[in-house]
Amino acid sequence: MAKKVLTDSEVLETVYNSDENFSDSSIDGVSSSDNEIDDIAVADAIMNDDSGDEEEILHRDFMWETRDNYTGHRKVFGCDFGPRNSAENVSDIVQCFELFFDKEILQQIVRETNRYAEQYKNA
Repeated sequence: MAKKVLTDSEVLETVYNSDENFSDSSIDGVSSSDNEIDDIAVADAIMNDDSGDEEEILHRDFMWETRDNYTGHRKVFGCDFGPRNSAENVSDIVQCFELFFDKEILQQIVRETNRYAEQYKNA
């Protein structure tokens, strides 16, 4: 059975007409409805334009805004920070490395490196 490959416009139409929420936003201050509105606007612009140049469609109505009155605000980090569990008392660089790369990972790296070397040598 042959698989059907969707065109860009078919994918956009499917996403646009879907009832599911595909939001992956966890950015503070941006609600999922803001992202949804932006996504719908982009999908509308692409689906309703016949020029064929998606990049040009996405940037056609973009206008830079001046931020003369903008004042940045530093977020206050209120959680505990620093090493936890087995990392709390590690001061040796090798022990620190072993926290990220255990013996199993190192063995996998060695196996794959040796396999690559065999392929390169035999080519």
